[in-house]
Amino acid sequence: MRTRELRTATVPHDLRAFNPGRALGLFLWEQAQGTSLETARTMAVSTIVVAEMFYLVNSRFIVAPVLSRAGLAGNRMVWVALGACLLLQAAYVHLPPLQAVFDSTPLGPGEWIRVALAGLALFLVAELEKAVVRRLRREPAAGWPAPVA
Repeated sequence: MRTRELRTATVPHDLRAFNPGRALGLFLWEQAQGTSLETARTMAVSTIVVAEMFYLVNSRFIVAPVLSRAGLAGNRMVWVALGACLLLQAAYVHLPPLQAVFDSTPLGPGEWIRVALAGLALFLVAELEKAVVRRLRREPAAGWPAPVA
């Protein structure tokens, strides 16, 4: 299959459906560890935002791997948007006026690492799914079109 076709082909699943489950899982795990309700809730919201940021990077190509020069450096505005999202999320978490409005709490480095790892999980699963789709398209099964030479 030509690279252009591979990049525009559709993937059968939208992995963002797993995002709320991952956030809920982190929330429940944090609660079981004795984390305050407000901090666990702040971590859950941050997990959803960070996972969507990872998904934005991953969605640069639908089937082709994004870990390439074209995938990571192809559109500078993606990085501008990610920077803006990071700043807004940091404001939500760390600025007292926004903490008062949203009942959020500041997160420490360990909490941010857990949030980032939960978001990274979506990226890795999506890249794995794309690799499986690419492999299946090389060896077509019933219902899949044969690769174009």
